Amino acid sequence: MMRLKTVNPKIDVLFVNAVSAKYEFERLFWSCFGELDEMSQAELKKFRDLACLLENRLPDLQGKGDLVESLDNYYFDAEDAGNDQLASSFFKLARITAAVVKASSAVTAEEFADAAYEAIMSVDDPEIYSEKYLLGLS
Repeated sequence: MMRLKTVNPKIDVLFVNAVSAKYEFERLFWSCFGELDEMSQAELKKFRDLACLLENRLPDLQGKGDLVESLDNYYFDAEDAGNDQLASSFFKLARITAAVVKASSAVTAEEFADAAYEAIMSVDDPEIYSEKYLLGLS
């Protein structure tokens, strides 16, 4: 659970002590997903495998790492073209998608924590957001 610990050790502890790491992942994922801006949501609609997220349903993306790679490539292309807003949208979508891909095959708390790390990296300031998220749980 190393990567999640670098963002916020307290969130990492949620997964270590979780009765259901899947539940903790989904709770954090949907919170992060709710932070997507309008442009990111508009881009999301263009991807058939991801559209159900807009209906609050998690798709089964097990084995779909190529989708993450495509989104990362769109991010790099937009960044190279100097379109910072589009680059930001694709970065966020790549992280959200990576979270779902990882969670689709996750079994252990560590695997769900790794998926949660991807989700939290989709928000503008993961450290500050994670503190606000934890305050909302108390």
